[in-house]
Amino acid sequence: RPQLAAIIENQDFNINGPAGKTVFVRLNDKLANLDEAVTVAGNGKKLFAGKTKRTIAFLSQTLTERGDFHLMFSAQIEVKLPVKN
Repeated sequence: RPQLAAIIENQDFNINGPAGKTVFVRLNDKLANLDEAVTVAGNGKKLFAGKTKRTIAFLSQTLTERGDFHLMFSAQIEVKLPVKN
């Protein structure tokens, strides 16, 4: 089973894992300031840079999926991990 490793530093999310793997980075205001830009890097390559939009629909979806309001997320970024450098 493929494994992922993620490091979060301020507004920067660094993910390492198998090339070709699609990863959904779920965000809330506990993880990052969503009023500011975030960056997502995968296997050493920048995959996303910019602001995300909070949505009530995504809050509702993650509450329904998880059944725990502590695990609610208001935004999501989808990336595909590239081949490692």
